[in-house]
Amino acid sequence: KKKKSIVMKKLILLAVTGLVLVSCNNNPQTAESDASVKETPHDFMFMQRAYPSGEIRTEAYAEAIAWKKENESRSRASVWQFVGPTNIGGRITDIEIPVDQAQTYYVGAASGGIFKTTDAGATWNPIFDDAGSLSIGDIEISKNDTDVVWVGTGEVNAGGGSLAYDGDGIYKSEDGGLTWESKGLPDVGSIGKIVIDPNDDETILLAAMGPLFRDDNNRGVYRTTDGGTTWNQVLFVDNITGAIDMAIHPTDGNIVYAATWERQRRPEFRDYGGPGSGLHRSTDGGATWAEMTNGLPSDPNDKGRISIDISESNPDVLYARYADANGSIQGVYRTADGGDNWVEVNSSQLTNVGFHWWFRGIFVDPNDEDTIYNVDFIVEKSTDGGNSWFTAFPDVHVDQHAMAFNTSVGGEVLLGNDGGFYKSSDDGASSVKDLTLPITQFYRFHVDAQNNNKVYGGTQDNNTIRTTTGSLDDWQPIFGGDGFQPLVDPNNTNVIYALSQNGNLGKSINDAASFFNATNGISGGDRNNWDTPIAFDPQNSEILYYGTQRVWKTTDAAGNWNPISPDLTNGPGGGNLSFGTIISIDVSNFDSDLIYVGTDDGNVWRTDDGGTNWINLSSTLPDRWVTKVKTSPF
Repeated sequence: KKKKSIVMKKLILLAVTGLVLVSCNNNPQTAESDASVKETPHDFMFMQRAYPSGEIRTEAYAEAIAWKKENESRSRASVWQFVGPTNIGGRITDIEIPVDQAQTYYVGAASGGIFKTTDAGATWNPIFDDAGSLSIGDIEISKNDTDVVWVGTGEVNAGGGSLAYDGDGIYKSEDGGLTWESKGLPDVGSIGKIVIDPNDDETILLAAMGPLFRDDNNRGVYRTTDGGTTWNQVLFVDNITGAIDMAIHPTDGNIVYAATWERQRRPEFRDYGGPGSGLHRSTDGGATWAEMTNGLPSDPNDKGRISIDISESNPDVLYARYADANGSIQGVYRTADGGDNWVEVNSSQLTNVGFHWWFRGIFVDPNDEDTIYNVDFIVEKSTDGGNSWFTAFPDVHVDQHAMAFNTSVGGEVLLGNDGGFYKSSDDGASSVKDLTLPITQFYRFHVDAQNNNKVYGGTQDNNTIRTTTGSLDDWQPIFGGDGFQPLVDPNNTNVIYALSQNGNLGKSINDAASFFNATNGISGGDRNNWDTPIAFDPQNSEILYYGTQRVWKTTDAAGNWNPISPDLTNGPGGGNLSFGTIISIDVSNFDSDLIYVGTDDGNVWRTDDGGTNWINLSSTLPDRWVTKVKTSPF
C-alpha cells in the first residue's frame, strides 16, 4: 500500500494546452493529391479544451499570455531551439496582396499567425506572434492605404484538424503589420471575412461564426463606422447561425452581401446546415438586410456552408457555392443583376467528397466575370461562367482554403491549402510550392531512443513525418493521413509504429520503407478517438497498449491484440460522432502492471495488476477532457 501511495503521488495529470507549433498519403512515394486515406476533418484541439462547457474564456487565455511574458526572464536558462520542419507546410486560411505592392504577400495560418514577404516569397517574416491568438480567420488590406491591415482571428473551418482555439477578436495595423492594436469583439469565436467600405476606411464589416462548441448570440455580421472603436451587430439570425462569408461592391460601399451558416458542434455530434443558412444583401451599408431567395435553394436540407464572391470587373455578377446540410456540393449559382435573380450553373463536374463545410469555395477572377475558381477539395476552374469545369493547380495538396490574384502581375495566382502555400504564374495551369514556411501543425512527436537526430511527428493532414538528420528542411512523409503518435522500438531503430486518424495503426520493420496494418484482433466495432493512443511497456518493447473505449494489449509487437479492460468511458454519448473513448495511456517505468488511462469524457483509471482490475480515480476531479496522463519518470 505504501508503494502504491508513493506512485499515486507521482502521477501527473497534464492538462496539455496543445502541441500546435505552427501546423494525407500512405508512403513517401504517394502524391500529395492522393486522397485515398482522407477522412472527415476534426475539431480536435479546440474540442479538448472547451469540454464540457463549449467555452474557452478569452480573458483567461489573455491572462495566461501576460503571465508567460512576465515570467519569461526567469526561464532564460531553458532556451528552445527550432527543429523544423520548413519544407512540409501547413494549413493556410487566407492570402492577401496589397494593390500597390506586387511582391508583398500576407499569409494567414490556421494556428501559426501571419507571415509577410516583401520579395514575392523569397523570404518570410512572422508579424503576428505577439498577438493574443495565432489562429487566423481572415486578413483584409485597405485599397486606399495599404499600410492599414485588418485581421480577424479564429479559424472558421469547422472540422478543423487542429483548430486550437476560437480567436480573440479583430486586430488592426496602421504600419503594414509592424505593430497591432486589438479592436475588440473577443467573444465572436471565429471571423470568416472582413470587408472595408471602398470609400470610407473607417467603415468595416465582418462575418463572425460565433463560438464553435456552444449556442451563443455573439455571431452574425458586425459593423463599425469609427475604425473599430465601437461595433454593432447588424445581422443576426439565431444563436446557432453565424456569418461565414461576405462580399462588397468594389465602388459602392452601400451594397454588401453576407452568407450565413447554421452550424452546431458538440464532442459527440455535428449538424452543419439548416434553415438559418442563406444569402443576404444590404443596400444601405449594412444597416438593414434582406435574404435573397429568387432562384436559390429553399429546402433546409439543401442549405449548409455557402461561399460568395463578386466580380470586380462587373459588380452586377456574383457567384455562390452551396454545400448542403450533409456537406455535399449542392450547387453553384450566378446572378447578373446584383442578386435580384439567381440561376444555377453547372456543378455536376465538380469533385464531391462529402465534407464541403471544410473548404473555402468560389473566387472570381478580378479581370473576367466568367473566370471562376472553385477552391474546394481540389481546385477546379471555369472560363465560361460555370458552364464547364476543369482542374486547375494540378498535383497540389488537397483541401483548399485561400486564393489571391496579383492584379499587378499577369497570370499570378496564389493558393493556400492544408499543405501550404503555392504560387502560379500561369493562372493555375501549374504551380510551385513554398518550402520555407514553418507552419506545420503537430499532434504528437517522438524521438528515436537510439538516434536523437531521428525525430518523428504526427501532423494535421501532412502525414506522419520525420527527419533522420535533425535538419530543418529534410523532413519526409512516411505514413499517410493526419498523423498521430509515432513510436520507434527503443531496441531496434528499424521498427516503427505510426497512426493516422481514428486508430489506423501501421508498422514498419524496414525503417519506414513500407508499412503493414498492425491492428489484428482489435474489434472494428470499438470506438476510436480521432487521436487514438498507443504506448510501449517501458520494460519490454514487444508489449504495447492501444485505446478504444477499452484498453488493448499486445505481447508480440502488434502481431495480435487482446482487450484487458471493460469500457472505461461513460458510453458513446448518443450523437453521430465517435465519443466516449480513451485518449491517453501510460505505463509506469518501474512496474509494468501499473497502468494509467484517461478518457475524453473525464475519466481517469488505474490498474495495479496489468488490467485484471481497474480503479476509477476521477470521482473527485472536475469533469474535463483528459488530454494526457503521465507517470513520473523518477
